[in-house]
Formats: sequence, structure tokens, C-alpha cells
Amino acid sequence: MEAQTYTVTQLTQLIRQKIEAGVGSVWVAGEISNLRRQASGIVYFTLKDAGAQLNAILFANVAASIGFEPADGQAVRLFGPVTVYAPQGKYQIVVRQMEQAGQ
Repeated sequence: MEAQTYTVTQLTQLIRQKIEAGVGSVWVAGEISNLRRQASGIVYFTLKDAGAQLNAILFANVAASIGFEPADGQAVRLFGPVTVYAPQGKYQIVVRQMEQAGQ
């Protein structure tokens, strides 16, 4: 019996379905690093702790509503769905809410 062979796109779609359905939206805490602001208002950053890192995207409308300016080195807690960005085969969190740590 021959094993299933996937294209890269098919495998990435399968992984995306599993992650997005299995993990869903979560709260996660960490430190902001590598923050990059786009002219469009979108903010990209890495959320990290001592053992791992997670790519994050903060859309302009959410950034305008959080009440503070995110910065490198800042400890935060954020909420959103974990998704897969297929063109790069990477998972990320799409920030829907963000709080400074300790609030």
C-alpha cells in the first residue's frame, strides 16, 4: 500500500485546518520583540519567553483600540486566533485584544 503524497500546499492546508480548529483563540503572555510598524498601521512582532517565540500580527483597527503603544521589551498578554500563514508555512497569532502585563 502506497502512502499518501501531498503537495506542499495541500500539506500546509491540512496543518492549517488542524491548528486553527484544534487551538482556536487563546490568551498568551510574553515579551514583545522585533516590532515592525507598517505604513498601513499593521504591526508585526514576535512574542517570546525563555523557551519559545510566536509571530504576531496586530491590525491597525485593533492597535488603535488597545490604549497603549506596544514596544520592544514590553511584557504583554494578548488574545486571538492561532492561524497558519500559508505562503511562509508559519503559524502566528492574530491579535484581537492586548493588555500590558499585570493589568
